[in-house]
Amino acid sequence: MIANDPIPFDEDPRGRGAGGARAIAEVLEDRGVDATADLFDEAVELARAGQLNKSRDRLRMLLCLDPHDGQAHLLLAKVFVAQKRWTDAIAQLDASTACGLRLPPGLRESVMAQRDATSRTTRDDKVMAATRGELHALRDEARRLRAENTRLERSVRDLTDKARLWMSATTVVGVVCIVALLGSALFGGSEDPALVEPEVVAEAPVEAPVEAPTPVVAEPAGPRIYVVSKGDNLSVVSERVYGTSVRWEEIRDANDHVLHGSNALQVGMELVIPD
Repeated sequence: MIANDPIPFDEDPRGRGAGGARAIAEVLEDRGVDATADLFDEAVELARAGQLNKSRDRLRMLLCLDPHDGQAHLLLAKVFVAQKRWTDAIAQLDASTACGLRLPPGLRESVMAQRDATSRTTRDDKVMAATRGELHALRDEARRLRAENTRLERSVRDLTDKARLWMSATTVVGVVCIVALLGSALFGGSEDPALVEPEVVAEAPVEAPVEAPTPVVAEPAGPRIYVVSKGDNLSVVSERVYGTSVRWEEIRDANDHVLHGSNALQVGMELVIPD
């Protein structure tokens, strides 16, 4: 058999298939057995004793024997009402009416009203159940959000502390740099290019040590003359004749005929000092 194929009812009948339940009831009546009456009385006693399922089974057996028994349909409807099976009860009331039995006034309307009220209650219960489920979900989400918010607040505090630490470190580094720059400006100064790498004064070879003559600045009627002594260079000469070392280039340029483009001085060399 393939899945979803209809189930075949291919069993062989046990008899000739004639008569049915009604024929059985007639046979019993012929033998003096009123099966329908016995089943009805037993169903009433069971219903009064609260054994509703057994009473229902007896009535169904009775209706198999006599489907047109209106009182049996009515009693079965009352059993269904006691079991709060409103739809089944209404169907049995309609079957009882179809059998020609007159229903008690207002019975069907009362059962329908109870069915509608139960339907509304069921719908309300479903709505309330759905609402409770949503509330539980919202509470869970709120708890999750609170936990997430707490985690984020902790992260923000950590980042804030780190930012403050970096700001403090940056401030300290900035102050150190400013102090270093101020110290360099106050105590380092910038050196004259001619003094960074002092020129070596080439001394003329002498056969015997000669005491360096005292620097003399000749003041003839013409330009001033400076006689180079030991340890002099252009910056030193500029400092001595002008009071500042920055005018050494003027002295070099004025004595190009003696220096020939060089900054080297020799002891005893006479330099023209320009005004």
